[in-house]
Amino acid sequence: MKEIVIEEPYKVEVKEVPTCRPSPSQILTKTKISGISAGTEMHEYRGSVNTLSRPLKVHSYPIVPGYENVGEVIEVGKEVEGFEAGDRIISCGTHTEFLCLPNPSILPAYSKIPDSVTDEEAVFAVLGTVASHCIRRARIGYGDNVAVIGQGVVGILAAQHAKNVGAGKVITLDYVEDNLKISKQVGADVTINRNDQNWIDRVMEESEGLGADVVIEAVGSWLSPTGTVSDACRIVRDRGKVVILGWHLAPSELVFGDVSSLKEIEFINCRGMGPGSTGYYSSGFPEVTKLPTFVRWDVTRGFRHTIRLLEQGKLNVLPMVTHRFGYRQIREAYDLMDKRKENFLKAILQWQ
Repeated sequence: MKEIVIEEPYKVEVKEVPTCRPSPSQILTKTKISGISAGTEMHEYRGSVNTLSRPLKVHSYPIVPGYENVGEVIEVGKEVEGFEAGDRIISCGTHTEFLCLPNPSILPAYSKIPDSVTDEEAVFAVLGTVASHCIRRARIGYGDNVAVIGQGVVGILAAQHAKNVGAGKVITLDYVEDNLKISKQVGADVTINRNDQNWIDRVMEESEGLGADVVIEAVGSWLSPTGTVSDACRIVRDRGKVVILGWHLAPSELVFGDVSSLKEIEFINCRGMGPGSTGYYSSGFPEVTKLPTFVRWDVTRGFRHTIRLLEQGKLNVLPMVTHRFGYRQIREAYDLMDKRKENFLKAILQWQ
């Protein structure tokens, strides 16, 4: 079978490897499309991923990248129930021609795709679940004004989820005008370009002079501080909430001083797709395959709920698909994304 492999920084290949064979507790899928992550995969491609300090997840080359895979079931293990050949599946799978997926009771989750949901819509279920977990953590009140800093894919999805749970006004902010146009197209009430010197004043005007009730920081920082957490503190209201959706691994620029203390800001962090996210536990905590029943929104339930939202038309995702490539064009895709020759949101790899 074909598999995309990053052999070393800036060297990506399509390799021929043995086709996986499913065990009795697995299903075998043949990939139709997979989604490229402009964030994680670019760090793997550039080699900057080795600067990360993620617990329980050590990156070493070669790396098989990817975590959004739509495939068709080819074979079902005798111990697996509820799936049959021909089913379409969305999983956290990599860029590979075939996948052997574990029993669906084991994390990370995968799910059938309803007939009314297209393959390209389904590929957003992974980041859609990351964004929905953030919204649950934020505890947005009915009518709250919500600002989302960063309008990449996960930020745009977070803005839509915020609207779905009853936010009064959703204000989205970014430096890229094309991203803001898509954000507006799929439901943001107000979009503000952070290149505007008066962008903070505009947020205050849109929130009746109070500041946003909830600010979601969806930028993150991998190598150097971005300043967005501090900016979030500047536009949140007194006793408001700043929710960290973007992954922060660079030394933080945030100083717990006048702004955060005087406002009594509540800071909330998010763990990937939610409780049960593989590789997201602190050192010393084991990976789990099943969570206690009192954990309402684990990865599996959150993932399935995102699929239902796509089925119900409550997440508008197709405008975020900006590029499509055949899987053999992976070098071209990575080169375009690395050098930012064009503006990217979601790029799709086609396998069939």
